[in-house]
Amino acid sequence: MVRIGSIKRFLLLRFFHFFLKTDDNPDGKDISFFDEIIQSIKNDRFAYISKFLNDFYNIDESPNKLASDEVVRFSWNVAANASPIATISCVSAWQTDFRKDLRKISITSLIIQGDDDRILPFPVTGKKMHDHWKEVN
Repeated sequence: MVRIGSIKRFLLLRFFHFFLKTDDNPDGKDISFFDEIIQSIKNDRFAYISKFLNDFYNIDESPNKLASDEVVRFSWNVAANASPIATISCVSAWQTDFRKDLRKISITSLIIQGDDDRILPFPVTGKKMHDHWKEVN
């Protein structure tokens, strides 16, 4: 076995730096996008969870290829058992500006993200995060 180096620190997360549209984040989502999600959760939280998971796993494009029915059902059960208030509060977290926090990450980082991510599309999340880190580091 050849040892090229060692990993001293490792960070794995599903993260986005800022998802809300503002003057300094023109590619973000309008506040109405988040309001519609909140209203959808209030109207029928379980239907919202089903739609979210359909998009999360891209079920309609690749049924049972990325995740089995059991994995999707387990994910649905976990989400359905969460508090309705917590479910809505997640939407507020998506509007949080994490750009200053990214500046505090000083370890070498690798961003891995699919190019068909419906929940956090690469151009407005992973690519922006990469560009932001290039500016900071």
